[in-house]
Amino acid sequence: MTEDTAFISTETIDVAQVRKEPRLIAFLFCNYVNVTGNGKPNLLGIFDRIFVDPDKKKTANFIMFVKMAEVSGPTEIRIFNPLGELVAGALLEPNVRQTTSDEIIFAQAIVHISLETEEEGIYWFDILYQGHSLGGTGLEVRFKQREEQNGNHN
Repeated sequence: MTEDTAFISTETIDVAQVRKEPRLIAFLFCNYVNVTGNGKPNLLGIFDRIFVDPDKKKTANFIMFVKMAEVSGPTEIRIFNPLGELVAGALLEPNVRQTTSDEIIFAQAIVHISLETEEEGIYWFDILYQGHSLGGTGLEVRFKQREEQNGNHN
């Protein structure tokens, strides 16, 4: 890290207060996940774009990994299509971990999903906790070209 701080904001924050607020830490899409004996997730095949057969308009199965802080109860996931319409949603019961009262409460959810995709474009995945969005991420959906479907990837 360089010593040049000319473009770094000098605005301060109340770290103790910010740490208490519910927040989204990570939201990733992947092909495979396993969890070690001590609860550490291993994610393989992380992606932000998926190709879909234009005739079926449905993704293959994939995994959503969601990690949050200061979340201790049910959480909703909402999925919006590229037109901004709510197309799917589910209630998550994340695994919560806190070892002492001074530590941050972490929660994570591993969700297996297949998604109907009538439209190409960015599908927005939003995390809702106690009626407030913690943020989200987009998944780009593209329909496969006929050549790709036939195994010709040139």
